[in-house]
Amino acid sequence: MADKFLLINYNPNCTWIYPILNALNAANDDLKKRTEEWEKVGLSELGLALSTKLRMISIVVERIDKHLGKLSEELQGDKEKALEFYRGGYAYTVKHIDPFVLVVDLEAFIFETRSTYEIVGKFIVAFFKYILLKDITEADLTKMLEEKGIDVTWIKELQINRITFFHNTAPWIGIKPINDDLARVEVLILKKNIKELESADDYVSFDLLRSVYENFGISLNAIQGFLISEIK
Repeated sequence: MADKFLLINYNPNCTWIYPILNALNAANDDLKKRTEEWEKVGLSELGLALSTKLRMISIVVERIDKHLGKLSEELQGDKEKALEFYRGGYAYTVKHIDPFVLVVDLEAFIFETRSTYEIVGKFIVAFFKYILLKDITEADLTKMLEEKGIDVTWIKELQINRITFFHNTAPWIGIKPINDDLARVEVLILKKNIKELESADDYVSFDLLRSVYENFGISLNAIQGFLISEIK
């Protein structure tokens, strides 16, 4: 006999899958009949996982924004000392955020975004196989996005950095001033324990992560529209 457990209710408030289901409900009888197998073929589980992961990513992004806001305020409030340490090559101790929490969230963003991308892929493959009775590959999907003018370089960047931080090293934070008064800075995720940037391979810029997040969202919208057009 299986053991019982108390199930916690989750409401991720993710509506990405609803327009796809609405299109299926308005489709022909053959598609509707195949949709009855939604749970049996694993699409229900994948859809729930996708909704949960998207909510997790949004939480991580909110937390990172808060960390960086506090870090910016601290650097502005102590900019003479921060600039002195920057010019001298010393490590600056922040007081109002825990840098370990920040790197945990940055790493979580990389891992969870890559994980979500892979779940999206599994959902699409299963959707085509069991609902549309077709085959589709990652190359087909990438080509579709490129034809819509969407930047897909984020896919490779995400894969590379996920492997780097999962297998090879830990992330650290560096701050690179863009001007002399610290009014504008570039946040770097360092891949090595270094004092100077010798190569672009030594770090990931936060701007790159922001681009990954934006283009992932754009790609999800395009994929949703693509699935709906295939249904119609």
